[in-house]
Amino acid sequence: MAGTAGATQAAPPASSGRLVGSSPRAAVGAAIPAIAGAALLVLLASPLALVEPLVVIAVALGLAAGFGARWGGGNATPRSHRRAIAVVVAVIAVALAEFVVWRLALAEGGVLPILDYEVQVFGPVALLQPLSAGIAAWASA
Repeated sequence: MAGTAGATQAAPPASSGRLVGSSPRAAVGAAIPAIAGAALLVLLASPLALVEPLVVIAVALGLAAGFGARWGGGNATPRSHRRAIAVVVAVIAVALAEFVVWRLALAEGGVLPILDYEVQVFGPVALLQPLSAGIAAWASA
């Protein structure tokens, strides 16, 4: 009987094949960390006037949005849809953060249009933020 002990072990439970997640959940999963990252971008760029860490924060925002989209989308949302959701949410979050920073500068007496302000104050970082956030979101979703 010692030889049959291994044969009587229960098989691992089979996957139920149940779909978990959805596209709206992927959007919410991406939006929550993106909002937090955008708030951090505004805090660093406006009152603290720090430019150097903005791209790093944008990458972290994109990674978090991608992971959130993957978590929310689960296996019910195709990878291409999760990636699209994550990229759109991350890029919009960074763009809105840049817009809020510009509006805060206007409230403090600034007079430059948004594009001129972004180029003069942030230089190439203004373009690298949404680009890096989008790439990171695509890679992690």
